[in-house]
Amino acid sequence: MNDFFRFVGVIVLLFGTFVYTEKVQVASKVTDEILLKIDEVKSNYEVKAIEPIIKGNTIIPGKNGKEIDVSATYNVLAQSSSFNEKLFVYKPKYVKTKLEKNKNKFIVGACKNNKSIGLLFKVSDNDSISKVKQVLDKANVKATFYVTSGFFEKNYELVIRLISEGHTIGNLSNNEDYNDGNFAWMSTILTSSGSQKNNYCYASYLNKDVLKICNLHNSYTIVPGVIIDKNPFINVKKNITKGEIISLEVNRQLNDEAENIINYIVSKGYHILPLEELLKE
Repeated sequence: MNDFFRFVGVIVLLFGTFVYTEKVQVASKVTDEILLKIDEVKSNYEVKAIEPIIKGNTIIPGKNGKEIDVSATYNVLAQSSSFNEKLFVYKPKYVKTKLEKNKNKFIVGACKNNKSIGLLFKVSDNDSISKVKQVLDKANVKATFYVTSGFFEKNYELVIRLISEGHTIGNLSNNEDYNDGNFAWMSTILTSSGSQKNNYCYASYLNKDVLKICNLHNSYTIVPGVIIDKNPFINVKKNITKGEIISLEVNRQLNDEAENIINYIVSKGYHILPLEELLKE
């Protein structure tokens, strides 16, 4: 009798081992197929990094790319019942030349890989931005407001709220005098009051004095490709293009035409982004 049970035990053990081995082989085959499939399609989902364009002392920032993280994607798909591209896991492909390492260069535009532009609204001491903000809010658009130290002092809570809402605040110091002491305290507050990480100076031309002092203060210097102080709607229509940075003076005419400007830009398929987003690699 004991021999009989021993015999049955051996048979059961052998059968169990066979079944287990078969399952392992099947599972291994499935996972191998997943790896092969990922390897087969991964190049189709790769987005190459775009290196910045540097000419002399000017720069147009690049843009990071991405590629499938094979190991992470495999781990996810191995638990799934289907080969679903929505489950792919990606890792970045970084540009070799970083914008943050080139603060000694004028930023003269943004990467032209998609239809994004930047609108800079220049705000003087006694200007009101209520109309422009109303238009932007209605269109759910974020932009950049370059404000003077005088405006900042009078409208501190408004400026901080603009940052919290996703707008970028540029630094005009005391009427674009970057040797003025207001420049430093403004930049400190702007980059420590919310999500804004960087400080942005403004130059209407390749002003090396502005670039030098702003670089010393770890700030970017923006030179808009288009500067508009009158007939804003007509001039925006004439000059809009991918990656363009457009500067607009806040005045009565802009207030009258702001809604038409924003609606026109959006209707042409452009994305209006604040500098913090527009220049992100």
